[in-house]
Amino acid sequence: MNSKQKQYFKQKLTYWKETLLKGSTETILNLKEDNLERDLYVVRKNIEKQSNLLKLKDFYICSFSSRTIIHKGMFLAAALSEFYPDLADERFIS
Repeated sequence: MNSKQKQYFKQKLTYWKETLLKGSTETILNLKEDNLERDLYVVRKNIEKQSNLLKLKDFYICSFSSRTIIHKGMFLAAALSEFYPDLADERFIS
């Protein structure tokens, strides 16, 4: 992704974030989980639509969730804990 595309996405994400929260007395912390998940889904679909319009190569969002963190990579399972130290953190559920 070149710098022009990065700037474009930064502006779009900022706009979507402001739009999501604009006119609402709720904050992300106060949104009910299902509403937040639905809104994040809509935002992800909008981002994907824009990336298709821009014909971006190798652009992919594997997850956009407030509930789930998805680690994606190509390496051996034994290397996971070295690459993602949060997997060893007891506060996270796997």
